Amino acid sequence: MGEGQIYGIVGYLFYFQPTSAESTNCQLTGPVGQLNPQDDYTNVDFHIGIGFEDPSNNKFSKHQGQQNSVIVEMTPYSRFLYENGVWTLDNLQKAQNKPVRVVGQLMVDSEHNVPTQNCALAETTDQLAKCWRASAWELHPVVRFQVCRSGTCTANSEGWVDLGQL
Repeated sequence: MGEGQIYGIVGYLFYFQPTSAESTNCQLTGPVGQLNPQDDYTNVDFHIGIGFEDPSNNKFSKHQGQQNSVIVEMTPYSRFLYENGVWTLDNLQKAQNKPVRVVGQLMVDSEHNVPTQNCALAETTDQLAKCWRASAWELHPVVRFQVCRSGTCTANSEGWVDLGQL
């Protein structure tokens, strides 16, 4: 299915959040609770939900937006090595609800491949109420993250800028 290959996705940045400990980051942790840009999120991934409906039409609640989004992840290693000081929570906030173009390695995050998380597996009303991702497929790690400056970019248009150039 292409796992391990580099792919791209174009959509809207629905949401982002620093994560807690994960096996991919040696179970290292960061701050938990209210998002605070002054906190140290050095050791954790940034989960980013990319959706395909323009969020300005208010079609989805936040939870429905999560259920209809694909996860891309900025890892601590790639943030530090390639985009130190650029791939930040502050810059992601500036890009929220805007069109984005993301490139990364395709992978299945098997830790989340259960019906209460992966909506593609949900079979009951309870599972559908709890699931928060369209599938277990992700782009992880992200190697390029761009934002549409004009707000109306196509996949191949020239209006894309790197995250730190907003």
